[in-house]
Amino acid sequence: MKNPDYSNESVVEYFEKYLKTISRETVSATVQLSSEQRMSFIEMTPLLFCVEKDCVDWRTLTHLTIEADVLIGMY
Repeated sequence: MKNPDYSNESVVEYFEKYLKTISRETVSATVQLSSEQRMSFIEMTPLLFCVEKDCVDWRTLTHLTIEADVLIGMY
């Protein structure tokens, strides 16, 4: 469910405007979801706010990958 239209460049530009960038790393982790965790994810993620949740068989959603850019800067 990666959103190809999402960009964090405005956040990075703001960060770089006020801080000296020391490091920028992309980190990711994949975890296996329990049925309780799956339901929590389905209810709270903005990615699914416009999805008819009852029309999808969510049992195939067994893993979740989180990816983030970690910016380290000095003021």
